[in-house]
Amino acid sequence: MRENLLSYYLLRKSYSSRDYLLDLIAFHTAPVFLAAKPAVLITLTNIVKKDLLDVWDLEKGSLFSAIGINFEEVKRKQASVSILFYQTDQFA
Repeated sequence: MRENLLSYYLLRKSYSSRDYLLDLIAFHTAPVFLAAKPAVLITLTNIVKKDLLDVWDLEKGSLFSAIGINFEEVKRKQASVSILFYQTDQFA
């Protein structure tokens, strides 16, 4: 199991910044989609992909409208952004 996880993380590093961002968000928001959690907080940095925050800024408006997940940037610094992903129907 540990080898598979390590292989997955190494493979993900080879993705384009946009694909890396989508994969990272999909991986961490899966419990929200499955209604196992009402929300999840993700912090993005430029450590793995040097332009990840720029890609986030370019894509954030269009990425999530089609899949029915909401997000709020709860904290932003020069080197990172923390984003809360949630589905409003899980808070009802």
